Amino acid sequence: YYTVQVGSFSDANNAKNIVRELVSKGYDAYMEESDAKMYRVKVGKYRTRQEAVLMEARLSGQGYPTKICP
Repeated sequence: YYTVQVGSFSDANNAKNIVRELVSKGYDAYMEESDAKMYRVKVGKYRTRQEAVLMEARLSGQGYPTKICP
């Protein structure tokens, strides 16, 4: 599946704040912790890249930095 990454933070609280903000806007947002203690904020789990591209465009249009992750 594909996801849209909206940020990567070294502080978990910063990531949690963005997740709350996105969820309040109706997005399926969540946080993942990496081995390097980085906290990545992601939106959705899409079966096709095209679905992720559409969500990326929507989020990017609202000012979020985005990256599609396979």
